[in-house]
Amino acid sequence: LISPHAPDTMPSRQLTIIVQNLQKKAGLAGKLAIQFTPDVLLLQEINMSSENAQNFVHHTSRLGYGTAIRSIHDVPKNVRRVKSPAGEAGGFVFKKTTVAECAGVQYVSFHGYNGTPFRDVAGLVPHIQAVLRGP
Repeated sequence: LISPHAPDTMPSRQLTIIVQNLQKKAGLAGKLAIQFTPDVLLLQEINMSSENAQNFVHHTSRLGYGTAIRSIHDVPKNVRRVKSPAGEAGGFVFKKTTVAECAGVQYVSFHGYNGTPFRDVAGLVPHIQAVLRGP
């Protein structure tokens, strides 16, 4: 989505965006940033305890796992952290989403239902609705 605050006269340019589930692998976000130099990283299952947290806006658990956004051109603004209203694993695990605006573009790093067999997808819709509802 283009921010209503973005000027109509903004020059267009190509963006490189990496969307990646890191599967909690230590240091992988930093390695991707160095190897590919993307404009924006949208990350799920980040292991924030192994990353330089000041480079990201993130929504993580006590253990440091969750979602994150990194922009190399702009400090993310209007950051929202949305927790799924539906818990998994007996109500103990809540998927997390990070939303932020960078250079007039709103980015969403969403981690929801991941296709694990026998999981109930009923909680996915309320999670998406919570993200779309906004502040």
